[in-house]
Amino acid sequence: KPYVIPQVLPSSVILPHHDITEQRLNSFYSALSSLEEKPSVIVLLCTDHFEQGKKNIVAPKNTYWQTPDGDLFVDEELLSNVVNAPQMKDKISLQNEIWNIEHGIYIHTPFIHHYFPELKIVPFLLKGFSSDEEFEDYKLLGNVLADLVPQDALLIASIDLSHYQIPAWTNIHDIVTENTIQNMESPRHLEIDSPESMTCLFEYNLNRGYTNPVLIDKSSTYDYIPQEKVVFTSHQYWTV
Repeated sequence: KPYVIPQVLPSSVILPHHDITEQRLNSFYSALSSLEEKPSVIVLLCTDHFEQGKKNIVAPKNTYWQTPDGDLFVDEELLSNVVNAPQMKDKISLQNEIWNIEHGIYIHTPFIHHYFPELKIVPFLLKGFSSDEEFEDYKLLGNVLADLVPQDALLIASIDLSHYQIPAWTNIHDIVTENTIQNMESPRHLEIDSPESMTCLFEYNLNRGYTNPVLIDKSSTYDYIPQEKVVFTSHQYWTV
């Protein structure tokens, strides 16, 4: 069943990309599609899982995604505006050979195209394990997106949380992450797979005046495989 979310199109959402969460993802996207206002474009942020980016930020070139409901395409005009913004000069590489294996992006494409069939997307991969100096680039990207994307755009940060921990440690990390998101504090040292994407999302929202995150749901591998020795990944589902 669809989730119940605030009946206003959020500026952004935080969702996992762990494929075990597909039913919860479907509930979330279904809820978004039931809102009166629909997004005009979706911007996706995710970590560069396989470290194939030639620069810290990667965008697609000559790329589209095949989904069960048809092909999902990139908003080339909006992407060009971001890539060519003076602040982003030489900070984004355009690549077409990495997207078919990047599950942080493609797991969302069937839901996006099914529930919003007219929409196009603009995805970005952000380097993981970044330095303090590199984090400034992700704040800059958030500022540029806030300036250039339409007011009715939806930004999705595709982020899995605590990895490979026992349940007790997972719970501790997830409480810290939840409190950090709720207060929109620096995610720099959170136990998540892309503090870079969350940094960009926070900067984007601060520039647009959205400062009230709402936790819709949370889960972990244990909810699906209730065994104490299972290798854990945890998830949170937010609107901002």
